[in-house]
Amino acid sequence: MIPRFLSIAAPLFVYFSLGLLAFGLFRERKSIEWVGGVAAAIALTASFALVTPVHQLFFDEDIYIHIASNLSHAPVGQITLLGGPQESEVSSYYKTPVGFPVLLSLVFLFTGTSEAVAFTIARIIFSLLVAGVYQLARRMGLERSQALAAAIVFASVPVCFRFSVSAGTDLLAALWAVLGMCGIAAGNGPLAVAGMALAAQTRLELIALVPLLFLSRAIEKQWKFAGLGLILAELLHVEWVLSAAPAFAAFERVPSAFAFATVLPNFKTNVAYFLDPLRFPVLVPLLSIVTLVRREKLHLALWTVVLFGVYLFFYAGSFDLTPRYSIQIIAPMAVLAVSAIKHRYAIPALLLSAALAFWHWPNGPEYVPALILDHAIATEVASTLGQDELVISTEPEVFLNHGVHALNSFYAATLQELPLERLRRYRRVLYYAGAQTNVVNTAEWRADEWIKSHYKLRLIDSHKIGEIWIAYFDLSAKADDRVGDIGTSSGPERDGR
Repeated sequence: MIPRFLSIAAPLFVYFSLGLLAFGLFRERKSIEWVGGVAAAIALTASFALVTPVHQLFFDEDIYIHIASNLSHAPVGQITLLGGPQESEVSSYYKTPVGFPVLLSLVFLFTGTSEAVAFTIARIIFSLLVAGVYQLARRMGLERSQALAAAIVFASVPVCFRFSVSAGTDLLAALWAVLGMCGIAAGNGPLAVAGMALAAQTRLELIALVPLLFLSRAIEKQWKFAGLGLILAELLHVEWVLSAAPAFAAFERVPSAFAFATVLPNFKTNVAYFLDPLRFPVLVPLLSIVTLVRREKLHLALWTVVLFGVYLFFYAGSFDLTPRYSIQIIAPMAVLAVSAIKHRYAIPALLLSAALAFWHWPNGPEYVPALILDHAIATEVASTLGQDELVISTEPEVFLNHGVHALNSFYAATLQELPLERLRRYRRVLYYAGAQTNVVNTAEWRADEWIKSHYKLRLIDSHKIGEIWIAYFDLSAKADDRVGDIGTSSGPERDGR
């Protein structure tokens, strides 16, 4: 019941927050400096020139694009379990807030669903974030040269630059938080409230920043309570996620999604990540500590400390394993680091540490090559299929985003039978076994085993990379009265892997 309500209510809260943000930015227009725009333009050019337009997250970005596509047809945040690009016969609410899909859907209204468009929007978000860091530094009282240094440092952090092409939530959530903090610093209630609300509506952990509104005397009380109103849907979302946390933990094969046992290991790896000069500008955390000790820039300090603490409790909160989570605290750290510099002649040292890290930035996803190949093969297969064909897959969003009807194999395995009456409408049904179905005892592996134990699979094509097999098949039911026949496939049955 709660997911159904959230699928309708959550997008409405995001739409309202976007409108309020536009009003706040209009009020702030006279303080926006052209230098930030120049920094944004340079960052955008560098991203296009140096970052390859491929997914950095497999297959989360496909999910966000798919939800955005659905939102462009109807204002309901849903992920399709069975259906096509223009219709969702069976759908569900996703565990991540809909802030990014809502924004992307507004673009898809004019362009149609497109990965290329999503990549371009991601680059624009990155460039705006660079300008936002500059503006935040200026609002925090830093000189122009210091603010420009903060923007350069942020843009050059390897994980930020690499994810400048990512159609994910990381950079957008950071942008909203930066705008919200600009509003707090300027006493701009609409901007502060909308920015913080949108941050929480994009990445759930950023709801921890909303109390910062109440620490500012410059923000009027009515705007502070308006901020609480805008996150009501996300508070309900938090309750739902916590209630479903055991199921999520089981899906990810971890004892618990949030636990005290992760605090010390995450603390060690996160500190090591920040102090690795080849992955992160090492002077940034060191200079940030100086500002913390001086008890300056309280809001930025709390932003950094609170989110750093939140990730310590998360099972995947190690920046060594998932460095993209660190993006949420790099902006305040960059401004804090520059604030510690009392003489502008020390800025080159900070920029040099940023240049050292940037020189070693990894050009490409951190994921194994099998997932890169998996996505490429799925996209190629989708390009050969028509509207009268359907694909069963653990990553159906890849096919849905390319105009193909699809069925989520997790959903099918949960039902313990395929929805035959609906599937008989298709001329052919295919089963796509991606790279993740090779990992034993995962949810993908179990769904794959269920499909193979219930249906005939005639191999169409397969690829091997290392020990990983990627294959797709024509599918028909095994000859039993309970299931019936599906499709028109024939030929030798493939048994096992």
